[in-house]
Amino acid sequence: MTTRSVLVTGGGRGIGRAIALRFAEAGCAVFVNFFVNREAAEKTAAEIVHRGGAATLVQADLKDPAQIRRLFEEVRQRTIELMAAKEHLEEEVAGRTREMEQAKQQLELQVEQLKLLNSAMMGREERILQLKETLRMLQDEASGDPGPSTEFH
Repeated sequence: MTTRSVLVTGGGRGIGRAIALRFAEAGCAVFVNFFVNREAAEKTAAEIVHRGGAATLVQADLKDPAQIRRLFEEVRQRTIELMAAKEHLEEEVAGRTREMEQAKQQLELQVEQLKLLNSAMMGREERILQLKETLRMLQDEASGDPGPSTEFH
């Protein structure tokens, strides 16, 4: 899934807030623009983060062309940073997934080895019991004891 970034002007209140929250629900990283009301924008950003999204506050007066250029440059730069962070996390997750798969394979091999060992031990126990029974029978024969009676009454 590609993470997209979106800039929502007036994202602190009303329709702008609703749009910002909806984009966040869709998995977008949201840049919440405000001019004066930082508190409202902070509440929107906090709500986005609370819901598991990513939000960044960006202040700009959209009537001023210089601030608009700065706003877009800030969004562009922050988007590059977010993409780099996302790529780094994806690589880390892939590496950990490989490590976990290797550990799982090692555990499965150890389980199979334990099963074989257990099977071998059970076979030895059966042979030991058979040898003990045979030895008892030979000792009984040597002493003249016929062993357990097999007569039917």
